[in-house]
Amino acid sequence: MEHRWGRRQATDVGVRFAAAAARIGTGRLLNISTSGAYMVTKMNLRVLTLIYLSTVASRSAKIRVNGMPAYVVRVDAAGLGLEWCEPAAGRMSIAARLAILTRGIETSAISPHVLPLPDSGSRTLAL
Repeated sequence: MEHRWGRRQATDVGVRFAAAAARIGTGRLLNISTSGAYMVTKMNLRVLTLIYLSTVASRSAKIRVNGMPAYVVRVDAAGLGLEWCEPAAGRMSIAARLAILTRGIETSAISPHVLPLPDSGSRTLAL
C-alpha cells in the first residue's frame, strides 16, 4: 500500500545526518515532498530511527540542533524513506524544505510559509 501523499520534487542534494549513539553518515536526497524524502545512503538504520539532516556543505558540528528532524519510515537496498517530524510538516512547501537544507536555516526559526532570506535582516521571502 502506498503511504506517500503530495507532489515529490526530484533533487540531488548531498546531506549529512546524525542518528542515535552519535552515528553520523552521509547520503543524497533523490526526492523531497512536504511530508518526507527519499535518501540514498550506505548506512543501515532501523525503521523509526530519528535522524537530523543537514547539507554536506554545512560543516556545523551541531547537526542535532540545526538539522531538519525526520523519522526513517522505510528501508530498502538503496536507502531510506523519511518522514519529517515537525507539526507543520504538511504545510511547509517543498521550496522551503530545500532552502532549509541548502542554506542551513534552523527549522524552529521559520513559519511554514515565510522563510528569512540569508543575511537580510528583516526581509522575508513568502513561499
